[in-house]
Amino acid sequence: KEVVFRELDRVRMKGKDEPVAIYEPLGFAADVDKATHDALKMWQQVLRLYRAQEWDQADVQLYNLSRLYPDCYLYQLYAERIAHCRANPPGEGWDGVTTFETK
Repeated sequence: KEVVFRELDRVRMKGKDEPVAIYEPLGFAADVDKATHDALKMWQQVLRLYRAQEWDQADVQLYNLSRLYPDCYLYQLYAERIAHCRANPPGEGWDGVTTFETK
Protein backbone atom coordinates (compact mmCIF):
# COMPACT_ATOMS: atom_id res chain seq x y z
CA LYS A 1 0.00 0.00 0.00
CA GLU A 2 2.98 2.31 0.35
CA VAL A 3 3.96 1.93 -3.33
CA VAL A 4 1.82 2.69 -6.38
CA PHE A 5 2.10 0.11 -9.17
CA ARG A 6 0.90 0.02 -12.77
CA GLU A 7 -0.09 -3.33 -14.23
CA LEU A 8 1.83 -3.90 -17.45
CA ASP A 9 0.39 -7.19 -18.66
CA ARG A 10 -0.72 -10.65 -17.70
CA VAL A 11 1.67 -13.28 -18.98
CA ARG A 12 1.65 -17.04 -19.24
CA MET A 13 5.05 -18.68 -19.17
CA LYS A 14 5.89 -21.68 -21.33
CA GLY A 15 4.65 -24.85 -19.67
CA LYS A 16 2.37 -23.00 -17.22
CA ASP A 17 -1.41 -22.71 -17.34
CA GLU A 18 -2.04 -19.83 -14.95
CA PRO A 19 -1.23 -16.28 -16.05
CA VAL A 20 0.70 -13.96 -13.77
CA ALA A 21 0.25 -10.19 -13.67
CA ILE A 22 3.42 -8.11 -13.97
CA TYR A 23 3.65 -4.60 -12.54
CA GLU A 24 5.81 -1.51 -12.75
CA PRO A 25 6.41 0.50 -9.57
CA LEU A 26 5.52 4.17 -10.10
CA GLY A 27 6.67 5.51 -6.76
CA PHE A 28 5.77 5.84 -3.13
CA ALA A 29 2.09 6.64 -2.66
CA ALA A 30 2.90 9.88 -0.85
CA ASP A 31 5.03 11.06 -3.78
CA VAL A 32 2.78 10.14 -6.72
CA ASP A 33 0.89 13.18 -7.97
CA LYS A 34 -2.76 13.45 -9.00
CA ALA A 35 -1.94 13.47 -12.73
CA THR A 36 -0.18 10.12 -12.38
CA HIS A 37 -3.11 8.68 -10.42
CA ASP A 38 -5.50 9.93 -13.11
CA ALA A 39 -3.37 8.39 -15.86
CA LEU A 40 -3.26 5.14 -13.90
CA LYS A 41 -7.07 5.03 -13.77
CA MET A 42 -7.22 5.62 -17.53
CA TRP A 43 -4.65 2.87 -18.05
CA GLN A 44 -6.68 0.42 -15.97
CA GLN A 45 -9.63 1.19 -18.25
CA VAL A 46 -7.47 0.51 -21.30
CA LEU A 47 -6.52 -2.90 -19.94
CA ARG A 48 -10.14 -3.75 -19.13
CA LEU A 49 -11.31 -2.67 -22.60
CA TYR A 50 -8.42 -4.44 -24.32
CA ARG A 51 -9.14 -7.71 -22.54
CA ALA A 52 -12.84 -7.35 -23.42
CA GLN A 53 -11.86 -6.89 -27.10
CA GLU A 54 -13.42 -3.43 -27.16
CA TRP A 55 -10.76 -2.13 -29.52
CA ASP A 56 -12.32 1.24 -30.40
CA GLN A 57 -12.84 2.34 -26.82
CA ALA A 58 -9.41 1.07 -25.77
CA ASP A 59 -7.87 2.96 -28.68
CA VAL A 60 -9.55 6.22 -27.65
CA GLN A 61 -8.24 5.88 -24.10
CA LEU A 62 -4.76 5.05 -25.40
CA TYR A 63 -4.87 8.07 -27.69
CA ASN A 64 -5.69 10.31 -24.73
CA LEU A 65 -2.90 8.79 -22.65
CA SER A 66 -0.45 9.08 -25.53
CA ARG A 67 -1.23 12.78 -25.85
CA LEU A 68 -0.33 13.23 -22.19
CA TYR A 69 2.71 10.94 -22.32
CA PRO A 70 3.89 10.80 -25.96
CA ASP A 71 7.13 8.95 -25.15
CA CYS A 72 5.53 6.12 -23.18
CA TYR A 73 6.52 2.88 -24.91
CA LEU A 74 3.82 0.92 -23.07
CA TYR A 75 1.06 2.93 -24.74
CA GLN A 76 2.69 2.53 -28.14
CA LEU A 77 2.99 -1.22 -27.58
CA TYR A 78 -0.68 -1.63 -26.73
CA ALA A 79 -1.72 0.54 -29.70
CA GLU A 80 0.23 -1.90 -31.91
CA ARG A 81 -1.39 -4.88 -30.18
CA ILE A 82 -4.85 -3.42 -30.78
CA ALA A 83 -4.06 -2.79 -34.44
CA HIS A 84 -2.88 -6.41 -34.74
CA CYS A 85 -6.00 -7.73 -33.01
CA ARG A 86 -8.23 -5.69 -35.30
CA ALA A 87 -6.52 -7.17 -38.34
CA ASN A 88 -6.44 -10.67 -36.82
CA PRO A 89 -9.37 -11.00 -34.41
CA PRO A 90 -8.36 -13.35 -31.59
CA GLY A 91 -11.77 -14.96 -31.14
CA GLU A 92 -14.12 -15.67 -28.29
CA GLY A 93 -11.82 -17.73 -26.03
CA TRP A 94 -9.07 -15.12 -25.99
CA ASP A 95 -8.20 -13.96 -22.48
CA GLY A 96 -5.85 -11.07 -23.26
CA VAL A 97 -2.87 -12.87 -21.75
CA THR A 98 0.52 -12.74 -23.47
CA THR A 99 1.77 -16.32 -23.80
CA PHE A 100 5.49 -16.95 -24.06
CA GLU A 101 6.44 -19.95 -26.17
CA THR A 102 10.12 -19.98 -25.13
CA LYS A 103 11.94 -19.67 -21.82
